[in-house]
Amino acid sequence: MPKPPLPEFWAADELKEGCRFCAALGIVPTHIQELPQLLNAGIENGTLTFLEHDGFHYGVTCWHVIEALHNRNIKYADGRYICVTLKDGIYGIEDAFRRPSAPFGSNKQPDIAVVRLPEDFPAKFEKRYYSLQPETGHRPIPLQYAMAFGFPTEEKENMYEGAGYRVAMPCAQAVAEGMGGDTQFLSALESEPRIGHLSGMSGGPVFWSTADHLGLVGIIYEGSRTEAANDFIETPRIHFFVDRCDYSEFSRWVAELDLKNTPPATITPVRV
Repeated sequence: MPKPPLPEFWAADELKEGCRFCAALGIVPTHIQELPQLLNAGIENGTLTFLEHDGFHYGVTCWHVIEALHNRNIKYADGRYICVTLKDGIYGIEDAFRRPSAPFGSNKQPDIAVVRLPEDFPAKFEKRYYSLQPETGHRPIPLQYAMAFGFPTEEKENMYEGAGYRVAMPCAQAVAEGMGGDTQFLSALESEPRIGHLSGMSGGPVFWSTADHLGLVGIIYEGSRTEAANDFIETPRIHFFVDRCDYSEFSRWVAELDLKNTPPATITPVRV
């Protein structure tokens, strides 16, 4: 039996720059002696999303990424590990991340970590903030699909450039269809993707889009890829889970955590 055609997805022009709204977030030793240490299999990474909300600037990732940082510091002594960005230099981010509570009527606390950032921080490595805005009525209901962005751990590699090594870590994109809500997305793929695992994309932005408009659905906290393995799974699939992070929900976090009155986190160049 022939396979049904896969659906086509429309994308607003701004969605082509989705990777500019996020950066790799590494968990590394405070004193980095050799840049290739960042590629050690035991060095986790997630993704940090840059958001602007009512004129203030923030970084958002998953709480389980920050928990991994805390667990390393408990195991190896406080302050031994820090969170850093890994593009065009290395910048340490103060561990000032906060976790919001569960929304009203839910017992699920979001896997979200928020930190206030200096306004000029993303520009240091050619990134920028995505501006959260109140709903305008352009968002499809229900969501037909969403696109996630982030930095899979397995994509890290050393690039030798004569004078030494550079860490290369490309941004990945994953598109999947909505499952009737805005927290799970699942799609079949025409062929096996080059990237085998989505680990490391946690904390990355997930956008909805039409041909002319886009908006933030939320933050990816879990993702998987299923190979075509049997008669029940005839095509490879991609599946990811999202914590809601639109203007309304982010406003709740800002008020609850008093983020507007919290000073921006200290940014420390580790190695440039």
